[in-house]
Amino acid sequence: MIAETAEAIEAHRIFETGLAPPLRRVDQQTEEVISEKVQMMMEEFVRKHVPEMTKDIVQLTIERIEKMVREIVPDLAEKMIEEEIKRLEKGETE
Repeated sequence: MIAETAEAIEAHRIFETGLAPPLRRVDQQTEEVISEKVQMMMEEFVRKHVPEMTKDIVQLTIERIEKMVREIVPDLAEKMIEEEIKRLEKGETE
């Protein structure tokens, strides 16, 4: 009777926790190993790819800014020159 009660208590504990203690330790160890390996993989990925990605982003940004400047500056310069010519034709001084 006592042995049956002890078994019932143990069965209930296993049911409540989901795993027997040795299995939980194995799962915890497995989780730690996986976590460590994922951390190592992420660090390697960052070291390998982030500098290259940063370089590419900077290059694309520079190209985009240069394109915008090529499109905008000539129009602005033309307007400024026209305004200066008009001012000079009227005989205005600075």
